[in-house]
Amino acid sequence: MRRGVDRAARCAWVWPVVLACGLAVAGDGPPAVDDDLAAAARDLESLDQPPSPDDLADLLAGDPAPEGNGPWGAVRARASRGAEGAWGSEARTDGAAGPLAWHARWRRSAEGETLPAAAASWQGGGIMVLAGGWTRPSSFGLVQGGAGRAVSLAADGALAPGDGGLRAWLGGDDDCAAKGGAVDVSVGGWALGAAAGRREQGRAVAAVVGRRSGSWRLAVARTDTGGAAVGASGAWRSGPWSGAWEAAWGTPGRPSALAGHLAWSGAAGWKAEVLAMGVAEAARPGLRGELPLLGRDAGRLAAVRLKTRPAPGTALSAMAAAAERTGDDLEGREQRFVTDLVASARGAAGLRWELRLRTSARTIGRWSEAWPWSPPVDEPGRWTQSLGLAVGTLEAGAGWRVRVRSLAVDHSATTGRRLMVACEGAGRLGAAARWRLAWRTAWGAPVDLADAISPLPAVVVPRHWGHWDGGVFARLDLGGRSLGASVAADVRRGAADTRSIEAWAGAYFAW
Repeated sequence: MRRGVDRAARCAWVWPVVLACGLAVAGDGPPAVDDDLAAAARDLESLDQPPSPDDLADLLAGDPAPEGNGPWGAVRARASRGAEGAWGSEARTDGAAGPLAWHARWRRSAEGETLPAAAASWQGGGIMVLAGGWTRPSSFGLVQGGAGRAVSLAADGALAPGDGGLRAWLGGDDDCAAKGGAVDVSVGGWALGAAAGRREQGRAVAAVVGRRSGSWRLAVARTDTGGAAVGASGAWRSGPWSGAWEAAWGTPGRPSALAGHLAWSGAAGWKAEVLAMGVAEAARPGLRGELPLLGRDAGRLAAVRLKTRPAPGTALSAMAAAAERTGDDLEGREQRFVTDLVASARGAAGLRWELRLRTSARTIGRWSEAWPWSPPVDEPGRWTQSLGLAVGTLEAGAGWRVRVRSLAVDHSATTGRRLMVACEGAGRLGAAARWRLAWRTAWGAPVDLADAISPLPAVVVPRHWGHWDGGVFARLDLGGRSLGASVAADVRRGAADTRSIEAWAGAYFAW
């Protein structure tokens, strides 16, 4: 066993050398989805605790990856030791120069699973060709969803559909991604694209044609497991009004789905949005992914969001959403109602504060076994309420912050309220060293209060505090934009003096 651990640890440093030898020229092509960040965000979203935009920016702060359109390349390597003593390792390289670009990664998990992934692209003359892992979300994702795409609705996140377009995908198996080839062509005001590849569940093909402006597009996708889906989508803007829509049909005459979005922007920072969505059946033709609140089931959704800026540096946002869904894996018809309130402000000396209150309530309609002819009886399902306050100056990897979090859960296997206080600080030691420290303490019922940490550049790990009473996290980065190394450790304590110790080490070289 020890021999396997040593071999895994050594691989973290050998593979970057091999990959660097192959990185001759690479270029400004489609961006790669940050699958580590996407996976952590989805983990928190599943607990009705989605990270805020400030949280996401903070998790990515300190990433030394070069930016811009000039020639560049980067090689990273890391090794991590889990709480149970098993080692994991990863090596990754990204590069760009001229019309060529590529991303490659080799990962070995602590359980011994190996996951290689790569994507390379060429772009020029209105043509982009990609080989390797790909994903290409379209509008709301009713025909072609996006791998790693966030599915939560929040007061500090727009309800409009995300940006489409071809993306490189280096994550694991995903319903909306494949390994193969893709091509995009832009001619005048027209845009055309096609992609084909294999997934763990079988083959997948996709195509799109429409206006480059996005005013209208037609899309089609087919998989071995879900069958085919065709759809149309569009977007428009007129003065303070804007909107987007998408309609999808499964073949032959199978599941259909429809989504629409309307937004209005006014004076004094006012903005209002409305989102409506409906899915006829739970089956998912094409490359459709998870949908907000509906997941992979059939149902309908309505949401409204309001935002205003009553004073410079101050923002107030509110969101309410209601959904009803049905599916084979559900106990009955499920209704869900979510509210989200966020208030934030900036003060003197860079002081920032944010207050958030989010509530999610479920109701389940169960059929009576004794009287199956009677209508279902609505019973309360899982209810959560998350309250958080953050105060500090932490921004772009420097400053301090104090956070207070509370999570209450009812009508669940584990109920009650849990609280957590976290104190964080980050800064520089001279010109070539950066540090970060965090102390957390938690108490109350063992409900799944969660957050996330970034132990290394471009590495994001969720933390669950339901059975942990607190801990200390430390990270040290040495070097600059071209060459550097990072080390981090996270020590957590639980009941009966139990301890969990995890460690990470990484290095990078960029040019």
